[in-house]
Amino acid sequence: INDVAVSNDFDPSAVFTVSLSAVNNDFVEFGYATADGTAIAERDYRSFSGNGLLQPGEYQTLFQIDIIADDNRLATHDPRMFTVNLSNPVGATIADGQGVCTINDHIPTFCELNPNANGCHPPSRQDDCPITRSSQNMGTINLSRQFRDEVLAQTPRGQKYTQAYYRFAGEVVELLVFNPRLLWRTSQALERYKPIMQTLVSRSEATTESAQRAEISISTQDLEAVDDLLKDIEAEGSQQLRQTLAEIRSDLRDPQAQAEFGVKVMSGDSDLPSVPNDDRATGPMRSVSTYPPTDSTMAARATEAYGNLPLRFEINQGQAAREVNFISRGNGYTLSLAPNETAFQLRSADVGPGNFGKGVFNPQSDIRNPRSSLLRMKLLGSNPTPRVAGLDRLPTRSNYFIGSDAKSWRTNIPNFSKVQYEQIYPGVNLDYYGNQRQLEYDFTVTPGADPATIKLGIDGANKVEIDDQGDLVLHTTSGIVRQRRPLIYQEVDGIRQEICGGYALLKTQDTGLQSQGSYLVAFRVGAYDRSRPLVIDPVLVYSTYLGGGGEEKGNAITVDAAGNAYVIGFTDSTNFPVANPRQASFGGPPQDVFVAKLNPAGTGVVYATYLGGEGQDHGSGIAVDTAGNAYITGYTGSRNFPVANAVQPTLHGSFNAFVAKLDAFVAKLDATGANLAYSTYLGGTIGEFGSGITVDAAGNAYVTGVTTSTNFPTANALQPAFGGGLSDAFVTKLSPAGTQLIYSTYLGGSGTDGATSIALDTTGNVHLTGVTSSTNFPLANPLQGTFGGGDLDAFVTKLNAVGTQLIYSTYLGGGGSDRGFRLAVDRNGNSYVAGDTDSANFPVRGPLQDFSGGGGDAFIAKFNSAGVMSYGTYLGGTGLDGATALAVDAAGRAYVTGYTESANFPTVNPLPGSIAGGFNAFVTKLNAAGTAIAYSTYLGGSGSDAGFGIAVDSSGSVYVLGQTDSRNFPTVNPSQPNNAGGLFDLFISKLVDTSPASHDISGLVLDPQGNALANSTITISGSQSRTTTTGSGGAYAVPNLPAGGSYTVTPSLSGYAFNPPSRNIEDLVADQAANFTALRISGSTFLLNAAGYTVTEGCSVASIAVNRTGDISQAATVDYETKDATALQRSDYTLASGTLSFSAGETGKTFDVLITRDAYTEGNETVNLSLSNPTGGATLGAPSTVTLTIIDDPVATGTQPIDDAGTFVCQHYHDFLNRQSDASGLAFWTNEMTSCGSNQACIELKRINVSAAFFLSIEFQNTGYLVERIYK
Repeated sequence: INDVAVSNDFDPSAVFTVSLSAVNNDFVEFGYATADGTAIAERDYRSFSGNGLLQPGEYQTLFQIDIIADDNRLATHDPRMFTVNLSNPVGATIADGQGVCTINDHIPTFCELNPNANGCHPPSRQDDCPITRSSQNMGTINLSRQFRDEVLAQTPRGQKYTQAYYRFAGEVVELLVFNPRLLWRTSQALERYKPIMQTLVSRSEATTESAQRAEISISTQDLEAVDDLLKDIEAEGSQQLRQTLAEIRSDLRDPQAQAEFGVKVMSGDSDLPSVPNDDRATGPMRSVSTYPPTDSTMAARATEAYGNLPLRFEINQGQAAREVNFISRGNGYTLSLAPNETAFQLRSADVGPGNFGKGVFNPQSDIRNPRSSLLRMKLLGSNPTPRVAGLDRLPTRSNYFIGSDAKSWRTNIPNFSKVQYEQIYPGVNLDYYGNQRQLEYDFTVTPGADPATIKLGIDGANKVEIDDQGDLVLHTTSGIVRQRRPLIYQEVDGIRQEICGGYALLKTQDTGLQSQGSYLVAFRVGAYDRSRPLVIDPVLVYSTYLGGGGEEKGNAITVDAAGNAYVIGFTDSTNFPVANPRQASFGGPPQDVFVAKLNPAGTGVVYATYLGGEGQDHGSGIAVDTAGNAYITGYTGSRNFPVANAVQPTLHGSFNAFVAKLDAFVAKLDATGANLAYSTYLGGTIGEFGSGITVDAAGNAYVTGVTTSTNFPTANALQPAFGGGLSDAFVTKLSPAGTQLIYSTYLGGSGTDGATSIALDTTGNVHLTGVTSSTNFPLANPLQGTFGGGDLDAFVTKLNAVGTQLIYSTYLGGGGSDRGFRLAVDRNGNSYVAGDTDSANFPVRGPLQDFSGGGGDAFIAKFNSAGVMSYGTYLGGTGLDGATALAVDAAGRAYVTGYTESANFPTVNPLPGSIAGGFNAFVTKLNAAGTAIAYSTYLGGSGSDAGFGIAVDSSGSVYVLGQTDSRNFPTVNPSQPNNAGGLFDLFISKLVDTSPASHDISGLVLDPQGNALANSTITISGSQSRTTTTGSGGAYAVPNLPAGGSYTVTPSLSGYAFNPPSRNIEDLVADQAANFTALRISGSTFLLNAAGYTVTEGCSVASIAVNRTGDISQAATVDYETKDATALQRSDYTLASGTLSFSAGETGKTFDVLITRDAYTEGNETVNLSLSNPTGGATLGAPSTVTLTIIDDPVATGTQPIDDAGTFVCQHYHDFLNRQSDASGLAFWTNEMTSCGSNQACIELKRINVSAAFFLSIEFQNTGYLVERIYK
């Protein structure tokens, strides 16, 4: 147990740590109790005794003793001491069983005793410095801090909550800044619960015992409201934050926890102020939580996923315990190879409650290792000193920058794909190898050796069994680990001959195993040729645990000129299952930064580097220069974060046992990933995080992010002071050595502001995007000069090269919530922005999608170098969609990734598959004009998948980074059945466009005032012929035209002339834009001279008049046409169609419709008349479509049309009196039957059903037969 020192005025408790000297394989119990020294129980501290418990695999636990503040602060005394003594150990022995606590007396200053005296201010922590903000929420904020420090910090459970807040402060601030609904609901909740907080604070400050113990009642409705808010925050956070909030929510319903705070929960409605009924409280939360080729026409037809990498074994160079030879690490597992055993630590996503609220607080088990299992496979009776060698060295190197002491860093650690133990048993060698989905180990038995000597002791499993398939199944608290039935074989003349055999479970007596739950496994081997080597090859499949209880998230990706991919993010998987964790436990909960470099083929990790310290470390942005140096940013809460050549070497802010602080960091890794050229904190006394970084040709780094501090370091600042509200954006330029701030500035207004992405153009101007709720955000030459409304607007800002002037700065948003997430700049200085929006009136221009598809859509916008929007478009379906990352290639084509839950998300030339599960990632490529999609595809499995980073190389290959919890995420090698499970895995996919080289021709058709002209026909002629039409925004696109061809683009629309009339494009080597201006031709108008016409059947013709009005100085034509309505052209009128030609000055013409008169009573019938296709600049007026009504006039005159043999194909007599011997009735066909020609269906006899009325008819009575006619 350790010694501690505290202050009697500032530290509410003393925290003792009890540690084991080695990892335990069983439960360890002990007792502890306080004992007076010069400090007296109940005067200086609260006496305490109890029992502690360490579970298998744990090595450390914490407990707290309450410290009592002085009643008389003016009285001073020497330090006082008491002890905590350990006793009654079970499963361990006591080496140092007494911990001493020294209580130092704090001598108060005059102002601390008299806070209201002249020149004094109320005491405050250094991290709670007064800041210049909008005053509307400051009273609530200060009350919240009092509640935190004066109420929560006074109880063990409250201390847990306080520590959890500071542990996750950076993540919480990030969630509130970028989730406006959470921010709004949190602020409303603080307002609502002010009476409760104020009462609790007052009670803590009360002087009488009765007042201190006064009970506070709240309603179940109040409790549910808190639970709902925490649940929504929980849904947005990382796995570690989710776990902590779930435990706090459980505590809220625990009567013991309620009693600890003196709160009584009563049934019924709340007496507290209600939260206003605002749609922001109930709107959708924005959570931004991947196929082999089949179609030869798809644009992105090959997918290369980096999930099938070889298993990497790191040689132990001090990053693990001495007895470990090699380690292998992955997301959710750690594998340690020692001479006589293999240790396999697994973490599952099924995280249950930890030890919070049980009297013992153990951060190692509760936060760092949720539901972990440690499996040990011991090689019983093996050689204790085999020759160990790493084989097949990989180009990968591992680097560990953990903590601020450079002596403990480990760099350039070599990696191997295979490890061999020679003579592990007499005549038996052991090889370990595999990939990221499974571990294989081969026992090679040399001639004359005995395979029966191989015995494996399985320790750490709850149950071991052999299933019906012969697999060895190991049940653990984290799930099931399966060892496939071993392949046992010999090679004879190059041919593998399988030997029968399998696993055998033996009794565990005399195995030397420590745990009662141990199992002994051997191999059954059938008859084989003992003069030849024998290979026993089991396969241990552990893909279930990839991404188990651990969580890795990739936040950004970039590529260098050679196609290497660089990735940054965070991981909570830096712990190792070793025998001496004090040497190998680098970093600290909850997360560390990781940086990885992968080779262009995705077959190897060039290096993997970890940075972090004791607190929360989070990687957000990455850039790479031409020399392969990586520049990274993020945020850290670690006081011992690795620093080198730092412009700010320490984390700002004050500390005690339950206070942490967050700063942004900026670091530069050399091309090997093994050396920190520089690494520095960057921040003030409240909190910062870096979100984006870029680098220029000279090696200057440009960083952006969010600050909540009023004393953020500035230099040559455009905006030297904090703008107010919750946060501001910041922009900082560091010198190549990282030792000087060339400029550093705030950027923000009086609301919530934060920058998410940064990019440079070729002249050194800085381009930014992010979010703002400020109505006074700094603007210059804006596209949108006022805040759009709703929760947040995106902003797009361009600063000059020296950071002293805004070239342009604009809002970008509508009436809802709009967030800019990523920005890229092309070689011409155009900026491209991607994000998400739920505004129905988001500003668009020439869009490929001009409407919001559902609850939220992605957006993509392009601005020219002056800040004028070139295009802006929605992208999405009817579900929730958002763009989180964007890249642009040399031709100005934008590539976007993000998340979608829409089953109808726009897809073009997609990879096989469709959306499944909650969310899928997507990848979309736009043409240079933003008017067409070159390809767009889902990328995901049956779970939830989201893209968070995207990059494109010079060949057009696209690299996508994201998260997945899909067990069937698509990979290059789908024959592997076991994909990653658990919570979330990192994925990196490479999409290669292997289609023949092609380019797009696109453009806009606008009138001289800039208004779009829809429905214009665009004709492409030349090497290929295509036609398309302009959309509602006047845009058109003709994608995938063969490269190298020559094309002519010609627009047309009746009533318009175009400038230029056409455009010629020779040798199409890149996407081309062809824009046209449409000029309205003043011409004539054609119309029918009546709204309708009537003619009697007895009249043989109806004359229809067509008038021409307007400018008739030019010749023009118009087409006319009749169509059947209720009248039929075969028996009621003659079809009429044609073209009327008008010469210059001519105003009217007619056309005739011939009417057929018959003797049948038919009733009135109608014919449709219409005009179409005007030429000569003419247009159609109204009416141009009318109805001609034929009035029935049944008078017989000669042969009726229905009896005219020329109107029907065949006629047949059906004899109902059986008078004819010809059964087929063919003898009764009339001479019209020859009209059938060779069509045999024409003379096919069919059954005809007739009614009784027919048999009563005169026709039947006279003839006895039915006449059937088939008409033309």
